[in-house]
Amino acid sequence: MSNPKLEAKECQVTSLQALEASDESARVLERIAAATSLTSLSITEHALMPCAPICSHLTGLPRLQALELRWMSPPSRSDALALTVLTGLTRLVLEGAKAVDDTVAAALACHLTALRHLVLRNCWLTSPASLPVIATLRQLQVLDLSGNPWQEPELSSEDILLLSPLSQLQQLELGSEYVLHVREFWEALGVAGRLSK
Repeated sequence: MSNPKLEAKECQVTSLQALEASDESARVLERIAAATSLTSLSITEHALMPCAPICSHLTGLPRLQALELRWMSPPSRSDALALTVLTGLTRLVLEGAKAVDDTVAAALACHLTALRHLVLRNCWLTSPASLPVIATLRQLQVLDLSGNPWQEPELSSEDILLLSPLSQLQQLELGSEYVLHVREFWEALGVAGRLSK
């Protein structure tokens, strides 16, 4: 592997500010799992072997508040579902995680009720089935579901209105093909002119 990027940020364990690029995936995951004081973790593309059960290794991090897995897809739906025990998360970014489908998205929304920032970009959401469950996250301020392969029929304005209980929402991103629907969403909520960044 060439130049893996692995960032572990944490308020007390200073030795995890950066991990050696030469570490093997299993060893890196063991180090992360041992850092029980970790509050923020970001793992990017090629940091670990693609088939490593990364999410299962994170379940012992009770203080974790922010987690970003960018282009590090959990190897399976069951591994992705392991994230449901991280109930202290307020920020979750899963980008390019093909194991994150409608079922996983709904389960994450059911269990991670403290979320204020949720990004499920370029995952595998194919229907609006998870939207009503995501809409129960009333304190959500940022929601990004762009890049998902919504199947026919694609998302409609009506589907997007399923998110209307999100009264604290400040940013909604569904992708360029849904700009008009997002505009209608904001208008329906009485905040005309507010568009995603």
